[in-house]
Amino acid sequence: VLTYCLQCLSSMQSVASQVAHILPALLKKFHKKAYQQVLMAGAMRPESAGLKSINAKHIALSSQALGLVIALLPHLKAILAAYMPEGQRRLLAEMDTAAEDYE
Repeated sequence: VLTYCLQCLSSMQSVASQVAHILPALLKKFHKKAYQQVLMAGAMRPESAGLKSINAKHIALSSQALGLVIALLPHLKAILAAYMPEGQRRLLAEMDTAAEDYE
């Protein structure tokens, strides 16, 4: 989904403001789901992943995925800024709020 958003952005610069709203929402949703599935044991529910237990391997994988997002956030923000008109750059503040969720 992230790649699709960035491809749309590079093809049609007029969608930059929509991507600036969608991308932080997507990142916040990913953080929330990772938190619910691993730390709140949501992955053990039958309607979810149905795991019997959550062990260190699951926690480490979740941590690495969230760490990857933290590493990519400044780059994603820079890409968005490159395609956005000067007057709409205030929308990039939403990326900062998404970054705060990860810290």
